[in-house]
Parts: sequence; C-alpha cells; structure tokens
Amino acid sequence: MYDASPSGAVSILADEIPADLGAPQFMDRMITTILDAAPASSHQAVRERRQGRLPLGE
Repeated sequence: MYDASPSGAVSILADEIPADLGAPQFMDRMITTILDAAPASSHQAVRERRQGRLPLGE
C-alpha cells in the first residue's frame, strides 16, 4: 500500500488501495457518522452543503 524509498520518502500506491477504502470514502463516512450522532441543530452549514443548498448569511 506504500513505498518507502532509500531516502526515507514515503508515497501511497493509490492503485493498490481498494476503491471503498479511499480517502474520499473515509471522509464521507466520518462526516455522516458525526452528523448522525449530533443534534439536528448542530453543523447546519455542513448539513446544507451536503443537501446541495448554500447557507444563507444571517
């Protein structure tokens, strides 16, 4: 899943990572978990963005 060169630099071998374990999928699942656990009044801007709505300034 990663390659460590003799210089110590590390790179991710993206082609070796299953599609369902990529960073975008991880972040989506993490945000969904947080929103599901938080009260509906919390994180309104995030909820609106995920629904395709732009938050209005107050």
